[in-house]
Amino acid sequence: MKIALINYLLEANFILITTGIIYYAFLHREHSFQLKRVYILMSTLAAWGLPFVRLNYDNNTEPALADTVPILHLPPIQIGESQHIVNSISSIDVGLSLYVIVSCITLGAFLYQLLKIIQLSFHAKRLNEYPNSAVFMIELHPSFSFFRLIFINKSEVEDSNDKHQIIAHEKVHSQQWHSLDMMILYLSRGVFWFNPIIWLYKNSQQETHEYLVDQEIIKREDKSSYQQLLAQMTIRTIYASGNYFAKSQTIKRINMMNEKLKKTHWLKTSTAIAGFTLLSLMVACNDDLINVVDSAEMIADIPENAQMELDRLRAEYPDQKFNYIQVDAPSKSIDMDQIGIDPNTVQWMDVNKNENKVGLILVANDDFAQLVEHKKVADDVFDIVEDQPTPSGGMKAFYEYIGINLKYPIAAREAGIVGKVFVQFVIDTEGNVTETKVVKGIGSGCDAEALRRL
Repeated sequence: MKIALINYLLEANFILITTGIIYYAFLHREHSFQLKRVYILMSTLAAWGLPFVRLNYDNNTEPALADTVPILHLPPIQIGESQHIVNSISSIDVGLSLYVIVSCITLGAFLYQLLKIIQLSFHAKRLNEYPNSAVFMIELHPSFSFFRLIFINKSEVEDSNDKHQIIAHEKVHSQQWHSLDMMILYLSRGVFWFNPIIWLYKNSQQETHEYLVDQEIIKREDKSSYQQLLAQMTIRTIYASGNYFAKSQTIKRINMMNEKLKKTHWLKTSTAIAGFTLLSLMVACNDDLINVVDSAEMIADIPENAQMELDRLRAEYPDQKFNYIQVDAPSKSIDMDQIGIDPNTVQWMDVNKNENKVGLILVANDDFAQLVEHKKVADDVFDIVEDQPTPSGGMKAFYEYIGINLKYPIAAREAGIVGKVFVQFVIDTEGNVTETKVVKGIGSGCDAEALRRL
């Protein structure tokens, strides 16, 4: 679970950074505000959702031999200092804990702001002259809207025309669902708080919203009086807070209203869309970024015989999901219904009398039970045999031999290279190791060393 969360965060932040680079390279200065708004939303939602998407394609890291050759998948053998993995896990625990704490603080602050808005709606004075809208008069906050709720500041309303234009402005925000955009971006900022792109996206989306509202308002209202109102509100903001950012933004908005908007160049739009699509496919086809620590934890928690069976089932049925669990052994016969397990999902079971535990390998798909029970090839020869081939002296002696003789290459040790080397070999009828090859390696001498000791 922990490693899966880290993989998710790495992929999500990679998506944000890449889409952010595309946005600021091709779309940031364009005047197609609706396109910019949609792109920012799609990029943010892609960061949330794409890490969950996995496309099936032919990239098996442990490819099978010919179908006529029975295949035995051996569990991994770990060499090198185990302390390295322990330290890695410890560092991950600390970093992940700090990340979650900061996220909780950021999300807590966002929740507090939502509660303040709800509190305002209960205590602020509602303006009854606007029966079709929920309009409230407030004093301590600038005018704003939140979904269908509109709050206008009493000091910003000097006459009825000002009030009308301010409410019209906030209504456009409400009608275009700008609050939903900001909810998504604020939640994303809480989860991906250390990524600068999400902060830039939030600011850019707020600015884009204002341009969209300005375009809509000047179609309905007098442009000069609306620009004058913006200038007056900006001056009041500067005197009240000393914030000159509002002044520069207002000048840009007024200038934009007076300019003829340029169409976005088709090449920039096409490049941005193509980049986004390629990124989506790349992430969907990518394996998890971290798997070494995850595998080490899995092997440490699962008995050797169960791990071997898990590896065999996962290799034989790559589209199925298998899980290993342990339950307390009942005093009498094992009744799956009694311990809350569907017997059709059980693919393997082992009783540990010393620890009084029952180990089970379960499959998520109930219909899969029939596939494993009697799997045959065309000539009625079972390709899942009862007695698997074993080395001389047994599997334990084989692993002891490999553990003693396999050496961690100095170059890999000094470079901090860790990972898995997948080796494929064939045992002939005489028991000799033949056709050895590295299916997937990590280099730095590790691949050659794995082959040397077969």
